[in-house]
Amino acid sequence: MVWKTGGQAKKTNTASTPVGAVSLSDVSKQILASNTSRISAEITNNAVVRMYLALGATAVANKGVRLNANGGQYLIGLDNLYTGAINAISSSDIQEVICVVEKTG
Repeated sequence: MVWKTGGQAKKTNTASTPVGAVSLSDVSKQILASNTSRISAEITNNAVVRMYLALGATAVANKGVRLNANGGQYLIGLDNLYTGAINAISSSDIQEVICVVEKTG
């Protein structure tokens, strides 16, 4: 993979790790562990209800990063890189699914 930094191309070795589908309910749950090798992540809400993310803290419904139902996404990349733990919570007490992919380099 090639990243452009300051006008210069920088080649990096990367690995994409699908963390998979994580079941969530109305209790905060860690969906990505802290990882200093993280260079990007994609979190997609496949549920029919809203979900919320918290970076490095307990997730709380109706606070933090909102992921809309049916495909809402949060992308982490070099422009907003965050390598700490990420927690999520559903706005429903019924088990819902969120999909997570992480790239490391």
